[in-house]
Amino acid sequence: MPDNQNQRPLFFEGQYLGAEDLTAAVAYARTQQARHALGAHTWGIAAGLQLTEKDSPAGGGQVDTYIQPGYAWDGWSLPVYHCRADNQELRIELSVPKGAGGTVRLYMIDPDNFEGGRKQTVSVTGKPLGLVENFQEGRWLERVISPAGSADAKILIQARNMRQGSNAVLSIIEWIAAK
Repeated sequence: MPDNQNQRPLFFEGQYLGAEDLTAAVAYARTQQARHALGAHTWGIAAGLQLTEKDSPAGGGQVDTYIQPGYAWDGWSLPVYHCRADNQELRIELSVPKGAGGTVRLYMIDPDNFEGGRKQTVSVTGKPLGLVENFQEGRWLERVISPAGSADAKILIQARNMRQGSNAVLSIIEWIAAK
């Protein structure tokens, strides 16, 4: 395993690879990605994050402001994600190629430990992925989708808030097509 973070692990044909070899390859890729993220971007909005205003149910001329899904950079090393949050339940319909197999990846993070920590149930195509809590450091969930599961070219993703006074949140949604 290379000691220098700039040294890419090298392998040769027929070499038996152990866990340490694969760990070195992943660590190298992560380091290079972090360097790219840190040095190649200035702060700002990359896509989305528009603000919309709606008349408040409270009346009196008040307006509620909502931020739309999007992606931005904070000017340091971390991207800023915002997808959706809702006090009761998020319902997101993901459009995918009709009859395509693949994997839906969901990332959620609760960095502010909102109201003592978010607690939510998550499901994809009506199949539960379970109760998600204590995800202050972030958590990825995955669901493999068969071609039959995307026969109508739509995949329903749901996150339901399970803590009074809190909300449900999804930060990143990815579709990875099967090869």
